Amino acid sequence: MIGGCMHFDRIGVVDTTTSPHARLRGVAMNGVTLEDGFWSRRRAMNRNQALAHGHRKLVDVGALHNFAVAAGRISGEYRSLRFADSDLYKWLEAAAYLLAEQDDATIRRKVDEIIDLLAAAQRADGYLNTFHQIVRPDRRWTNLRDDHELYCAGHLFQAAIAHFRATGRDALLDVEGVGLVRGDVEIHLRQRDWDAHGHGDDPNYSGVVVHGVLDVVAPETELHSG
Repeated sequence: MIGGCMHFDRIGVVDTTTSPHARLRGVAMNGVTLEDGFWSRRRAMNRNQALAHGHRKLVDVGALHNFAVAAGRISGEYRSLRFADSDLYKWLEAAAYLLAEQDDATIRRKVDEIIDLLAAAQRADGYLNTFHQIVRPDRRWTNLRDDHELYCAGHLFQAAIAHFRATGRDALLDVEGVGLVRGDVEIHLRQRDWDAHGHGDDPNYSGVVVHGVLDVVAPETELHSG
């Protein structure tokens, strides 16, 4: 349950602990230590170089800029591709995995700063997508096929779960009691829900492809929330 505290010393990257069907159980996120060798060096590079490099790239391409504009902290135009929000969310997920392995004050500070920025950018109704908030706020959820709103949302959900498991804090799941991971999007955890709600016959959903990110995230969201 989100209200509980599922720490990384018991929960792996994929959580199947509550599934009555799963035969395999993931190893805890801090349950494996890689000593000297190829993968140990690569993991050290992730922590010491790649994460910081990724953060600089997010600054360079405008991903952080977009959230600051959406939050009203600065003025400016939207930069980068329409799905740039997802890059920031994947960085947050990567940072969470590193925090699960070993706490790091510098990484934790950057993560907290970004979560604070996301909370400031989120609309009162829970919506969070900087492309639409800045470029065309009157066309939310009107082009699910091309505009990547569900794609970005899926990455946000996964980052929020990873951060909670790594830190035991719900800052990314629940901002100021409102809830960052919420909004006016209907998520179907099962294919039969899509069919039961009649979306297949609804012209508004014509051409919509269920994105692979949500296909991956939905079972995790269900297991995490119970």
